[in-house]
Amino acid sequence: FLSAAITLAFSATLFLTLNKRYFYAPMGYDEGFFVWGGWSITKGLTPYKEFLEFKPPFVFLTHALALKLFGFAGQRYRIFFAAFPLCGLLALHITLLARKVPRWLVCGTILAIIPIFLRYQFHDTALSDSESIGFTYFLFGLSTLLWPTTRRWPVALGTALLTACILSKEPFLPVVGCTWLGALFLRHGNRPSKAAAI
Repeated sequence: FLSAAITLAFSATLFLTLNKRYFYAPMGYDEGFFVWGGWSITKGLTPYKEFLEFKPPFVFLTHALALKLFGFAGQRYRIFFAAFPLCGLLALHITLLARKVPRWLVCGTILAIIPIFLRYQFHDTALSDSESIGFTYFLFGLSTLLWPTTRRWPVALGTALLTACILSKEPFLPVVGCTWLGALFLRHGNRPSKAAAI
């Protein structure tokens, strides 16, 4: 348990350190539209009816949640967009450990994802862009689908989270489709066909 906690703490520290440049950056062009859309939802306006933007709905719904939780002043909503992907990465870390994946492989995987995800070429200003939001829902969906249990709730919840990924950034659709099928195969592939059907 202690070694797992240390690796989780190290991953979180690396993520937060690399995220500083985004957390304190000035608001970007796209981010302004996303924040405005989220703010509009918090004021009771309906997306695509009472305000128009061409991005998928979960971009604005997620910004609305961030604004509701932390507010706009001082760009405090970015606290959410630092914690949200960090929790997604840690959820995947914990899930892989729960599946008895070797600790060195889990650490290597997470530590490889973090610098790629936080590479500055992939973000305009902060982790509040549609790609980051979609990827975070993907992390949560994958973690849920892979959680080692025979219960059925991970499939339903994981599917909902992967759907939120697509509704944040449509090009994630092929990745989500392959991931969903692969995760279902992992959950049911080693079972007898009758048990899998049930």
